[in-house]
Amino acid sequence: MTLFDLLGYHIKANPKYGSEKKGQPTTYYLSAAPEPIRVNCEYFYVDVVLSPDPNVFHHTNALAGLNEGGVFIIQSERTAPEKVWEDIPPAFQKIIADKKIKLFALDGFKIAREEATDSDLQLRMQGIAFQGAFFKASNVMQQAGLDEPRLLDAIRSQLQHKFGSKGARVVEDNMRVVKRGFDELIPVQPGAIGAGRAATQLRRSAGCAGHGQAVAREQSADERHPPILGADRQLRPWNGQRQHHRSLHRARRDARRLSPFSRHDADPLPASAVGP
Repeated sequence: MTLFDLLGYHIKANPKYGSEKKGQPTTYYLSAAPEPIRVNCEYFYVDVVLSPDPNVFHHTNALAGLNEGGVFIIQSERTAPEKVWEDIPPAFQKIIADKKIKLFALDGFKIAREEATDSDLQLRMQGIAFQGAFFKASNVMQQAGLDEPRLLDAIRSQLQHKFGSKGARVVEDNMRVVKRGFDELIPVQPGAIGAGRAATQLRRSAGCAGHGQAVAREQSADERHPPILGADRQLRPWNGQRQHHRSLHRARRDARRLSPFSRHDADPLPASAVGP
């Protein structure tokens, strides 16, 4: 509605979702144009994609249909741009680089958590932070000849109209979230393709090496104990002595139970009863 209030743009929004349970990924499309919008369907080509889901690349192609030179804003708790880039899978890193997509990151979760005075409003206010990020990253302000003060005044007027009945506190909470979304947006420059995977593999290799060293140390400690000679005449380590004796005891007990001449059974049959 802010685009309508500022520029008189026509707005049309379309959600896309099936019969999934609550909490499943959902796609929303929004069009803004100076002329009436007669298309009412799913969009294949868009200029801006907002993703409040930090794991979006693990379950969908969020870049599908994003025009060359478009804007992509993703939720991320990372404060270093190179770390944001490393979190993106290499296949999508290549798409971003090839299509010259403008990549941005915003921690909308943190902003909403810190600014919402009511815990019930935190989830709802995450999207408000992305509204501020949208105006900062897109070229709407430049095309309309707007500056930041005029933009924020229009947003405040919209919030007052929508939430004024809930009190000034709710309006100011939302306004602070929008302002921080505008100010705290992080531009991310594309780096080397596969940089994140290489770093992850390096960390995993280091972890495996550390685990191997720990196992080696445990084995060395066991070898310091003198071996014993078990009942089956095989050498066994000291720390396995008790378990070995228990296994041997169970085997002998089972053997006695299965024997027809066990002391727990009746006396054996006489030879005459068995037959020649």
